[in-house]
Amino acid sequence: MRRILFVIIFVLLFTVSAYGYTRITLSECSNLKSNEILRNYIKISPDDTVPSGCVITISYENADVFTQDVIDGKGSPKDVGFKGINSSYQYKGFKGEYKWDGKENFEAAMPKVKTSQVPYHITRKDNRTVEIKLCGIPKEYADRSLKYLNNTDDKPYYYIPLTASVKNGDKEVKIKIEGPVNGFIKTTTLVAANKDSSPDINKEETSTEQTSETAVSVSEQTNKVSVKIGSKTMLVNGQEFILDTVPYIQQASASAMIPLRAVSFALSNGYNGGASDNIVSWDQNSKTAIINYKGHVLEFTANANYLISDGQKITMDNGVYSEITDSRMFVPFRALGEAFGIEVSWDSPTWTASFN
Repeated sequence: MRRILFVIIFVLLFTVSAYGYTRITLSECSNLKSNEILRNYIKISPDDTVPSGCVITISYENADVFTQDVIDGKGSPKDVGFKGINSSYQYKGFKGEYKWDGKENFEAAMPKVKTSQVPYHITRKDNRTVEIKLCGIPKEYADRSLKYLNNTDDKPYYYIPLTASVKNGDKEVKIKIEGPVNGFIKTTTLVAANKDSSPDINKEETSTEQTSETAVSVSEQTNKVSVKIGSKTMLVNGQEFILDTVPYIQQASASAMIPLRAVSFALSNGYNGGASDNIVSWDQNSKTAIINYKGHVLEFTANANYLISDGQKITMDNGVYSEITDSRMFVPFRALGEAFGIEVSWDSPTWTASFN
């Protein structure tokens, strides 16, 4: 009986030490075609101390890792995964430095913005593997909120992008996540992308923003629109529409980015025939998207951290900037909603941005 009790206690202790210190979740996986970019993120929520300089490994099956230049934001438009000039997949800390060596305290390592996201650095090892060095989280911050540090009630987390593209859309993409032997992360395998079975995209969604037509007035009606990070599904008054590109988190600012044309069209009642297909016009020379909404003109310029509302320049919060991704203009959802005068909300558990 003592021997059995000893075995049970040993098993329980091993389980707690090996698996009790972290939770890993994956944003919704999509049905992606060959050569499409993975838009997923893994969210790692530690329950206990993360050692400074801790390294985890992500191995991809049926996906090719981006070059290190693209991951670092130094690539070019011809490179797979390129997000825009100076748009990095890394998430750095205070003053743009990645302080993972443990010599600086946690307050110095954390970015001074309203977020509980913790810095990390991605290193490409080969075509199938990346190593991710995590900034350490002291126990006093890992097991309680960061509200006294960054004015937010969320617990600390790592929000790490999958920096790879689908190799063969007829097969699913799997990722294997491995951590150190001290029990921070157990070996975990997840499906990051299903086999391609995407439905046909409607005409409105596939039309390009490369146009010079003049913006026109739109309907006075405003709809309730919700988009989810990592998902191609957009809800307009509860009805589903399929996007041809996926909302994501901009790593440099930790801001939710949404496709400008699709969301503007939805907000202006376009899917019910109440707005022109050309609500968004495009100035190719300045790389500026122009929206005419309720008699007001909004302008978003690629790689600019400001918008122009009726001729007035407004700087956007947290250093976020508009950018072109997958040949679409992406803008921060909060800045777009506030510029429209629409109430916005963010649901952290489901990573959903809503315009109410």
